[in-house]
Amino acid sequence: KIIGTDPQTDLAVVKIEGENLIPAKMGDSDEMKPGQWAIAVGNPFGLTSTVSLGVISAIGRSGVGIAQYENFIQTDAAINPGNSGGPLLNIKGEVIGINTAIFTRTGGYQGIGFAIPVNMAKSVLRDLIEKGKVTRGWLGVVIQNLDPSLAKQFDVDVTEGVLISDVQDDSPAKEAGFERGDIVIEYNGRKIADINELRNKVAQTEVGKKTKVKVLRGSKEKTLTVKIGEQPADLFATGPFPGGKDLGMTVQDLTEELAGSLGYEGESGVVVSAIEQGSPAAETDIKEGDLIKEVNREKIVNVKGFKQALRKSEKGKDVLLLIRRGMHTRFVIIKSE
Repeated sequence: KIIGTDPQTDLAVVKIEGENLIPAKMGDSDEMKPGQWAIAVGNPFGLTSTVSLGVISAIGRSGVGIAQYENFIQTDAAINPGNSGGPLLNIKGEVIGINTAIFTRTGGYQGIGFAIPVNMAKSVLRDLIEKGKVTRGWLGVVIQNLDPSLAKQFDVDVTEGVLISDVQDDSPAKEAGFERGDIVIEYNGRKIADINELRNKVAQTEVGKKTKVKVLRGSKEKTLTVKIGEQPADLFATGPFPGGKDLGMTVQDLTEELAGSLGYEGESGVVVSAIEQGSPAAETDIKEGDLIKEVNREKIVNVKGFKQALRKSEKGKDVLLLIRRGMHTRFVIIKSE
């Protein structure tokens, strides 16, 4: 019986009726480091209870284009079609991840597999069991990665961090005193390297919890205390692509303040706030900050309308978007394959 699903992390809770079932022991995925042993269990190509051995190749992998929230464990333990949903174990036999995907050009094992960290999975599954839905933390900021050219413009001597390009009205961040141009370098005592890391940590923070965030404002460090809010259901949306694929981009409503900062006063549509590497959207000229005005020649007013327009797209057909960037408007085609 399916208890609940969470497409944003590609996880589900399934209840199994049975007797004398012994659950696997849960490990701590935060303790895993590259080079440690990893054991994958699953049914590759229908071969039940197959065990393969490898190592942790990397942790914190994102930009893979599999899910909205990505923080994967990468392993070279043999993972093939049929392994998805099976456990990734440490050398003690404890579950440290849930096998989810492979990177391959042949359809089979090529030494790169991905697993959802069990610590990330536990928070999602707990919400699904207790509430029937996943509750995620929310700051209420528009963010982008800090690259060397931006660091130079803001006159900061850092190469990692997340730049706040806008703060939404009536948001937890606004109330806490965040400002456009702040650079987030620490969240809850942990250093922040990029957008995916900050987004994952905020999403996993308990709603209502007061959290310390360290930012660079000009040349000075400042610590802000923010009471984490609940992420609105329609605030962000990754559009489902015809045939079940993802466009691979995140959009948000065009607020009055955002329109003013981006020069879109008097316009309607949704703003592109993130693009996943390797996704269909990444293969086009679409960039963060672009305004999507139409989907398949249907006018878009908000995120809800954007999602509805994409659902109408026919399977196997390309998606036509009308994009505005600065003073220029043009059509962009996202290929179905």
